[in-house]
This record gives sequence, structure tokens and C-alpha cells, in this order.
Amino acid sequence: MNTPPPQKPGYWIPVCTALLLVCSPLLQAQRNAPYYNANAAALRQKLAEKTTASIQTAFREPDQFSKEAKEAYRSARDRIGLDVSEEISESALLDDVLWPFVQKTHAAIVAANPEGAATKVILTINPTPNAYSVGDGTLFVYCGLLAGLENEDQLAFVLCHEIAHYLLEHATKGLVREIATFHDKAFKAKVKAANKQEFNRNEQLANIYKNVLFKSRYHRRDLERQADSLAYRMFLKTNYAPGQAQRLCALFETIDEPLRDSSLNLETHFGCARHPFQADWLEKAKGSVWADAQALNAAAEKQMQDSLRTPTGATGCNGSKRWRNSCRPARRPKPFPATRMRRSAT
Repeated sequence: MNTPPPQKPGYWIPVCTALLLVCSPLLQAQRNAPYYNANAAALRQKLAEKTTASIQTAFREPDQFSKEAKEAYRSARDRIGLDVSEEISESALLDDVLWPFVQKTHAAIVAANPEGAATKVILTINPTPNAYSVGDGTLFVYCGLLAGLENEDQLAFVLCHEIAHYLLEHATKGLVREIATFHDKAFKAKVKAANKQEFNRNEQLANIYKNVLFKSRYHRRDLERQADSLAYRMFLKTNYAPGQAQRLCALFETIDEPLRDSSLNLETHFGCARHPFQADWLEKAKGSVWADAQALNAAAEKQMQDSLRTPTGATGCNGSKRWRNSCRPARRPKPFPATRMRRSAT
């Protein structure tokens, strides 16, 4: 019987390596389809570096700050730059449909409002319905927001709002105000006194910082009103339908709500034919000390959220007579691209 010649050990290693080198780009393209771009990583990195540099330029520590406050300011600025750089590097979307569409909308706004020419828009794959202005002119728009909007006009007003934040210097001035608050002599004296207390130290410290948080949130409501007011003036200069600004405010009331009921069916998951689910289990759970603690925590959290929440009327969306009178859709809203992302309950 003829025996096959012995195989050289490890001959298959270079073959498999070659196959991996050939197939890896194809697998990567399939994973990112239909918006795969071989140069996306390099483009995102370049964009991240450019934005980080512009943040360093836009956020300058005030001369009147103490040495300690200046160090805190620089640390916060570096943290902002790092967070923005990571977000761009990891999630910036440079596709050939949504990315050009957002850029086109931004260009239309800037054409009618040249004062916003220093701004730029970055679209990310983040599913959260959100947009924000960094402070150096960079405007972030999340795909989750596009999925919740109805037309291009609503996106245009969002961009006007974020451009307004930039023009009013809300982010840069806000960081100065925050550092000044926490390095104020009176504030530091309160913290020092609370730390010296033998009892209820944590509660006193929590109340001190909670008061700062409340004041900050209430001040932020004023900033949102300012941004809405300037944004609407900018919006009226464009060819977008004015009424869509008002419609957008209505959408924001429910845009964070889930599209389907996510409550857990306990009878299905904690019962079977041999051991059926018993309703009195829930009654026993409600009477436990853990349930009482959970209910108290939930109530306290809801009270905090309700106190800090900015209602629609407080942002200028519904409170102004001028808004109500001018929000008659004289123009038809422009639709989104046919391939845009949509919210789905599945």
C-alpha cells in the first residue's frame, strides 16, 4: 500500500494568510454596505484632528482666572477636544446620500445667513435623536435625529438653532461660567464647611451641587430661548417653510419616546406548564423593602427630571405670538432623500 509523502508542517499558514488578506476588504465592505468607503478612516481621522485644533483655538482661558481655575479650564477644554475627536473617529458618517444631503441643507442656510459661514456639520451614526454645537463652529447631527424628522425644512431649523448657539457663543461662555462657579471663593467655602461636618456630610454636599445644577439648567433655558429667537430670524431668510419650525417643536415633545411597548411580560418568562406563574408573587414583591426603596428612588428621580426639564413653551416654540402668527406654511416643506433612515418599531 502506497503511503502519501509526509506534508511539510505549517505549509497551509501562508495560504490562509493570503486568503485573509484578499477577503478582509470584501468582508469589511459587506459589513459597512451600502456606504463603505475605503478612505473613510483616514478622512475621519483628518477631520477629528482639524476639529480638535479648532477647539483649542476657540476656547481660550480668561486672563482674570486664577492659576488653579486656568488649569481646570484647560483640562475641561482638552476633555472636550478628546470627546469630540473620539466621536468623529468612531462614528462620523461619510456616505454618499445622507452626508451630502445634510451638507446641502447647511449650505442653503449659510447662503442666506453669511454670518454662519464659519460653521461646519458632522453627521454621525449615533441613534440618539440629538444635535449640538461644540463652540468652535462644529455642529453635530445624529442619524437618530434624522430618523425622527419629517422633512428637510425641520432639519434646516435644527441647524439654524445650532448655528445660533455658536454665534451667541453659548458653549464657550458656558465653560467660563462653569469654571468660575466651581472656583468661586463663596462656593469653595460652602464645600469646605460641609466637608468638616461630622453628620450628614454627603447630604449637605449633594444639596450644594444640586443648587448649582438647578441654576445652571434654568440659565440654560434662557440660552435656548435666545437660540430659538435668532434661529427663527435666520430661518425666515431661507426658502424653507416657516411653519415647519413650529411643527418641529411638536415633534420634539415625543421624539424620545419608544415606538413600541418594551414592558416585560412576566407570565410568559417566569411561568411554564408545570410551574405556572402566580399573581400573588407580584403582591409579595410590592410589599418588600426593596420595592419600597425602588419606588422612592423612582419618585425622587422623576421629581428631579420634572424640575429640570425644559418645556416646549420655555424654549420659545409655543410662547410667542409672533411664532404663532408667522408659522403659516406659505411654502411646501422639502422632502428627505428617498433612502433616508426611518424610525422603526421592529
